Amino acid sequence: MKNTLEAKMRTAFSLIFIVIISLVGMIMFHMINQSFRTHSDQTLGHVVEANLDLLHNHLDNLDRFTNLIANDPDVQRAVGYRNRTEQIDYAIELKNQRLVHERLQQLTLVPYIKNAYIIGESGHMLYSYKKNVRNEYNFYDAPWFSDVIENDRFSDNYFTGFHPTDYLLNHQEKQTISIIRQIQNTFLFAPTDRSYLVYDIDLSAILLENTLDQDLNILISNGTEWVYLPESLTLSHQQLMAVGETLSDSDVDTVIEEPFGQGADLLVRSNVIRPTGWQMIGVKKMSSVTAFEWNLLTVILTVIIASAILITIVSGLLSKSMLVPMRHVIDNFHQISKGHYDVTFDKSSSDEIKELSDAAETMVHNITSLTAHLVDEQKKVSEEQMRVLQNQINPHFLNNVLQSIKALAINKESEKISHLSTLLGKMLEYAVYQPYARVPLKVELTYLEHYLAIQNIRFDAHIRLDLVLPKKFEDILIPKLLLQPLIENAILHGLSGKKTGQITLLVEEEGDDLVLVMTDDGRGMSADELQALRVSLDQVDASQTNIQSIGLANVYKRLTHEFTRAAYLAVYATEGTGTTVVISLPKRLLNQHKEENDDTICRTR
Repeated sequence: MKNTLEAKMRTAFSLIFIVIISLVGMIMFHMINQSFRTHSDQTLGHVVEANLDLLHNHLDNLDRFTNLIANDPDVQRAVGYRNRTEQIDYAIELKNQRLVHERLQQLTLVPYIKNAYIIGESGHMLYSYKKNVRNEYNFYDAPWFSDVIENDRFSDNYFTGFHPTDYLLNHQEKQTISIIRQIQNTFLFAPTDRSYLVYDIDLSAILLENTLDQDLNILISNGTEWVYLPESLTLSHQQLMAVGETLSDSDVDTVIEEPFGQGADLLVRSNVIRPTGWQMIGVKKMSSVTAFEWNLLTVILTVIIASAILITIVSGLLSKSMLVPMRHVIDNFHQISKGHYDVTFDKSSSDEIKELSDAAETMVHNITSLTAHLVDEQKKVSEEQMRVLQNQINPHFLNNVLQSIKALAINKESEKISHLSTLLGKMLEYAVYQPYARVPLKVELTYLEHYLAIQNIRFDAHIRLDLVLPKKFEDILIPKLLLQPLIENAILHGLSGKKTGQITLLVEEEGDDLVLVMTDDGRGMSADELQALRVSLDQVDASQTNIQSIGLANVYKRLTHEFTRAAYLAVYATEGTGTTVVISLPKRLLNQHKEENDDTICRTR
């Protein structure tokens, strides 16, 4: 992508709006999806509660019918007569049968009771309702019945699990669930006599039939087996096992994730059926929720993509309409940069472009009118700065030398006076004539030796100057009086108060640069002093430098004036050890001597 303002604006507008639309879309997706899941969970809860309330009502009615029949005196008398009498009087028995049948006929009001029968102490059927039971069948031999009787696992009504109906004459029905209630009457027979009222019930006739949501199923479990499974069950065997594993708690409200990504997740809601302790479980497949999520996500992504395309097109058109006049202005600036100032700016666009065009025309006019003036002024300033920087022999130094000659004269040290006067004359001659010229490096070093000799005579010191100059660099031309401020700074600051000391000047090449390294063994500087000195090198204005104090700042300014940033000056110091000043000059900007060899001149003064 081009790094243009138009491209940036188009990209920025597109990204901002796409991100906003995406965030809004994701928030809507989350909210709608969460609402749909919550609605599904609430629907399942309502269905379970409705079936649970319905089942409780029917079981309460069933309990009342059971108590009514089991406690009826005629039923108890008839059952007691059959249990106690070996030789039955059929006249009495016919009367008893009529009375019991009248009581059992009340069960027609309970449509979900498929069969009812009374079992005597012998384990055989005494009386029955609806279906006929085989006379020779002994219920005590049936595991589902004998287990209840032998362990006395009921107080009022006991609900069995599914069991076979092989006791019926026409044994063609599926397994059923039964309710067992003991019949007792202490006035007619001993309390040890046992008789039982048994109902076969159809739970499917009680529960609400689910016709609205085919993915919703109502199940009933007694904790060990399924008591009720609807005929329209849409759950697989694996799903039933997964639901059964979650029923360890009395109340369950969870989501079962489908293993291995097969099918849909299951939403499960369970409540306890009060009289039985069974659990009514509502199970809803999340396939409809998943399908809704995918449809919703597809719609949102489609809207986002369509919006992104539309936003990209609109942002491109908008940015182009805004930036066409800007391109014209840019083209004019390109012409100005090439030196063509006779350009015309379009002022028929927006107020901003017109203001920019007016400013550009004013700028062009100022450029053409001030260029010559600025060049002249810059030349004058440069020459003035150079005059200040080149004025290396300050009055203070000259006065100190003359005072030293006067002191020597008083002491009648003529030899030192002669030597000092000769050295001073050579320095004045070197500094005054052709101050702007470049000189060979060996000549500049000779001047340094003269300067050091004067200072040794003045301070009665013995400061040694060690010069290491490869012969091939002797005739390289450098700015005149460039190094004198360095040695002056070393004597006045680094070696101040010392009678002896050493200054080393090493000249070497480093890549494409000529490097001059001056080191003294003076007091050095602290870290704070060194940092302050480095900062001052960039802050000092050479044009305002005091003529009486020429230092490192002047050297630095002269380097930048003559060599720009191709040359540099660096200062390194350690407190109590000494100071090192490094000057790097680009060899390509220096006039080199034609003869080159590897001989090195080393001398000490």
